[in-house]
Amino acid sequence: MLPEYVAKWVREEEAIPFFRRNRWRLSDLAEPTCPENWIETGAWRNWLDPPLNIVAGESHYQEAIARLAGPIRDRGWLVPVVVSFVREPGNPYDSKALRALVAGQGVGYLRRELAAQLSEVLDEVGLTTIRFAGLVRGGSMNASSFGVHVWFLRWLDPCPRVSLADGMELLRVPWPPFPDEGTGDDPSPSVDVDRVQRRQRPVQD
Repeated sequence: MLPEYVAKWVREEEAIPFFRRNRWRLSDLAEPTCPENWIETGAWRNWLDPPLNIVAGESHYQEAIARLAGPIRDRGWLVPVVVSFVREPGNPYDSKALRALVAGQGVGYLRRELAAQLSEVLDEVGLTTIRFAGLVRGGSMNASSFGVHVWFLRWLDPCPRVSLADGMELLRVPWPPFPDEGTGDDPSPSVDVDRVQRRQRPVQD
C-alpha cells in the first residue's frame, strides 16, 4: 500500500483519482501553472507554498549539485532551477523510475511512491519528460550538504493535476527562507542555470 503522503493524480475536468481513471490522453492534462519567466522575475521568493523534498538520493550527487551553486559559504545557497523528471523505463532497479535532472545533470530520482503514479501517466500520453519549478538549497557553514527541492504544484509543462494528499506536509521544507539565506560576497550561482534551463523542452515520443 502506498504511504498516505502520496499525491493524488487526477483528471483536470473530472477530478477522478489516479487509480480509478481510464487511459490518459494529452487532452486530459492541465495547463502549466508556472510561467516560463518565474526565475527572472524572482517571484519564487514570495511564493507562500513551500517546496517539497521529493527528490531522493541527493547524497550520491553532491558534487554535481554543488556545481550548480558554488563553494561552501557562510549563508549557503538558494538557486532557483527547473527540475526535469525524465523517464527511465530501463532502470534495472525500478522500471517506473523518473530521474531528476537540473541543467542536464543528474541530481537524484523522484521518490518511488510518486514515480509509480506519474510514470504511468507519462507513458500513456507519450511523454518522457516533465518540468517543475525547483530550488538548489544548502552549502552553508552549518549545513554543508545540498538538496534539490521541488514545487510540486508549479509545473511548466502540461501535467496531470495534482492534489496533495494528507500527510504530504511531511515532505515540506522550511519556508520562506531567512532574509539573508543564500546571500554572500558572490550571490550568483556558478552555473547560469536559468539560461541553460530555458533551452530545455519536454520530449514527446
